[in-house]
Amino acid sequence: MSTHAITDTQPRPIDDVAVVGAGVCGLTAAAQLGAAGLRVRVFDKSGAIGGRLATRRGREATAGLFWNHGTNRFTVPDEAFAAFVGELVTAGSARWESGASGVRRATAAAEMRDLLRPLAERGSFDIEYRAQIAQLVRVDGHWRLLDGAGTTVGAARRVALALPAPQIVAILQRSSPAVARERYSDLESCGYTPCWALLLASLPTTRIERLQAIVAAESNGPFSAVYSQEPQGSQQAGAVVLHASAEFSSMHLERSKDEAADLLFDALRRRLPDGEGARPAACSAHRWRFAQVTVPLGRASLAVDGSLVCCGDWCLGDGVAGAWHSGVAAAKTLLS
Repeated sequence: MSTHAITDTQPRPIDDVAVVGAGVCGLTAAAQLGAAGLRVRVFDKSGAIGGRLATRRGREATAGLFWNHGTNRFTVPDEAFAAFVGELVTAGSARWESGASGVRRATAAAEMRDLLRPLAERGSFDIEYRAQIAQLVRVDGHWRLLDGAGTTVGAARRVALALPAPQIVAILQRSSPAVARERYSDLESCGYTPCWALLLASLPTTRIERLQAIVAAESNGPFSAVYSQEPQGSQQAGAVVLHASAEFSSMHLERSKDEAADLLFDALRRRLPDGEGARPAACSAHRWRFAQVTVPLGRASLAVDGSLVCCGDWCLGDGVAGAWHSGVAAAKTLLS
């Protein structure tokens, strides 16, 4: 595997397949296509793999800390996906968790962004970071991938769009020749809820336990979950993530990150005893606009035509497992 930041405007080589999105779905599809002997290139707008399997690392005063501020753990509902997770456990990037009776769960061994590292390192594909694809143009039997400025950043005979459904719709609406709307109109019915995440540093573990109890007791409160990563042998929770509820996140979706952090911390402070509401040195917010699928498509992938397939967790729902199954299905479609 090789990775590059796109900075040039020279003509791009024509790959067999371009995969847009380096989350669970996109990397799964890329790995299977590469294993079949195809030349595959993955494009992602961020600087890291994982998508919502995300980690933010501390700097300066918080160096050494990390926040798993997206998906923090996931269920493993079937044997095929369990086999894949088992490979990650063997590689050291994942670990099993105890769950409710009959429910298998897993999480990252440490940073969620590294969960898929074995897949990326062993995969027969390249990754181009900081490459946001805005448009597809069909030319001479292949697709050109353009950024928002109209610059060609990739070219491939086949394309898999492994992104949230609204982002796929936006790309298809700008594509040329125009993609008939009836070919992708089902994507417009897929629904999501957003989520604001509040990232804090260095709270006492006793306060974390109290927060977890408060969140569990408040069915209609502003928070839906509390996670912490505690340094070995420490009485401090080195990094804390609180996920806001879908209702709170929807109400304040267009707030700035600073505004959201202030609102969330004020809500948190009101739930702590007097004297425990001091704001920690690190306090920030991250917005997940497409956090959780509420209305899935109901099938594993969507083929727009024989050379263009759309996939993601919006196909089947079911979080990480659904995204993985969608990536498998998209690869099969492009190989058929």
